[in-house]
Amino acid sequence: MVDPDALSVWAWDLRPFPAFPVQKEVWGDGENWICGHWLNGRLNAIPVGALIDRIMADFGLPAAATSRADGMVSGYVIANPTTARAALEPIVELFGISVRSQGDRLVFATEGMEQTDTIPAGDLVIPDEGDVLARVRTPDHDLPGQVHLDFRDQLNEHQSATACVDLAGTEGAGTRFISFPGVLAADEAETLAANFLHRIWDRREGVSFALPITRQDVRVGRIIRLDGEDRDYLVTEIEEGLVRRVQAVRIRRSPDMPATEGRIPAGGGGEPLTFGKPYALLMDLPLVNGEDQPHERLRIAVRAKPWKSQAVYRSPETTGFSFRGVVAERAIIGELVAPLPGTAVTGRLDPVSRVDVRLFDGELESVSLPLLLGGANAAAVLADNGVWEILQFHKAQEIAVNRWVLDGLLRGQHGTTDAMRAGAGAGSPFVLLNGAVTAAGLRPEETGLLLNWRIGPAGFDLSDTHFSSLGASGGTRALLPLAPVHLRCRINGGDVHFSWTRSDRSAESDSWLSEDIPLSETDERYLVEVVADDGETVVRSQMVSVPVWVYPSAEILGDFGVMPDAVTLRVRQISVRVGPGVAAERRFNLA
Repeated sequence: MVDPDALSVWAWDLRPFPAFPVQKEVWGDGENWICGHWLNGRLNAIPVGALIDRIMADFGLPAAATSRADGMVSGYVIANPTTARAALEPIVELFGISVRSQGDRLVFATEGMEQTDTIPAGDLVIPDEGDVLARVRTPDHDLPGQVHLDFRDQLNEHQSATACVDLAGTEGAGTRFISFPGVLAADEAETLAANFLHRIWDRREGVSFALPITRQDVRVGRIIRLDGEDRDYLVTEIEEGLVRRVQAVRIRRSPDMPATEGRIPAGGGGEPLTFGKPYALLMDLPLVNGEDQPHERLRIAVRAKPWKSQAVYRSPETTGFSFRGVVAERAIIGELVAPLPGTAVTGRLDPVSRVDVRLFDGELESVSLPLLLGGANAAAVLADNGVWEILQFHKAQEIAVNRWVLDGLLRGQHGTTDAMRAGAGAGSPFVLLNGAVTAAGLRPEETGLLLNWRIGPAGFDLSDTHFSSLGASGGTRALLPLAPVHLRCRINGGDVHFSWTRSDRSAESDSWLSEDIPLSETDERYLVEVVADDGETVVRSQMVSVPVWVYPSAEILGDFGVMPDAVTLRVRQISVRVGPGVAAERRFNLA
């Protein structure tokens, strides 16, 4: 070993990074940078151990032992308030680092760097139930055959990028997605993804056994070898009791694959990444909270592979497009495999309906009921009437590769009851409403105008080769009055008295502190319609300014000829800006 104090920097290069190595048309040796001796762009790299130390210190936690945590990154982003565990998990997962407690501190060590302990056969004890030694193996078809690693590309202005790695010669199905909020070079990302995939397959074999309580030297994170075998196992779990029940998975004590010759993103000399048209959706959504303005509710969801930040342009014509913003994250988009039937169940969990969706990429997850009721797991489905229904799902289960079934639905959220009643057919778009779905850039004066939009990879020309073209208007759904609720009816002296309760789209409407909810319109007006049995013909129409309307018996006889057994009432609140809102409809028996 060379004493670190004896090392000297001998290969400094004055060419600026990343102009070198990116501008290969200027410097012909740019490709050599990947595996070469240049320090340009490498002195700012952070050892993974030092990164873990800094995260622990930032969260006020005791210093950990990190000297055996191997790896380097060029940057790491913690964008939102979180916990230390959530900040550390992407690092531990991608770099294959085991974590265990030792005394009053944590120990981080790359898998395989611990000393191997041999367990003599005589030390194994028979537990209360089960075998002395049990072996398990995960079926190959349950393991992923591909890994997608999302990261920020060091050599491409820290743009989002994706490294895709396949494991040849396996029967693995499905794709494992890793979102790493760190900065890497493309070759480093591919190598880390490949090593991660190999670790998953190595760990498909496991053992479980029991040791006497005196064997306290065996702990989580240690490498063990059973007497008479040449296989190494990583201890992953220990259950303490009358005996120590140990579970371990197989690992291979071989060095990770070295970084291969990477891709330099710009200039000549290598195969450039090809960016085609993205798949983009423009969604006119209702107001969800009090922070957004109506014009900001025209939302955009974009999916592209490979991923690159997407630029958004708009124009009232087919030329003269102006820049409106950048979509930084890839949205989780899919399409319905089976129809989503319409329903009248709203305001409570739907025990019957479920969403059967195939995602283009990404994954979903179940949430607890309190989180669900707090707004988690919101998604949008394009209904058959052309309106986006917002729903939430309690449970998500992947039943096949990229195919998910969502149960425990809250339908027709945020006033989208008209879309809920219409339902959605197979093939309808599905979008998870997370932070990747952002405002398209509509301005207040453009509300309701049909505009042309172009979405494509940032930095490319607005040609049809790279940009998708869409026509859409927006901002009106957020101004649409919600459907009234609690339609009621009573008969008094032959006259039919109808009443209802007003709803409102403002955030203050959810408050329990006031006696009445706010009125978002300039005045309170309703369009009341009596509908014939065909569901379309309007027998009588009336404008009222209070949530009450009396249908006199004389008018009923004039409209129907006889006193009908039942009538259908439709009520919509009126907006000065967008007209009648979402309809509430109910059929009342009069007999």
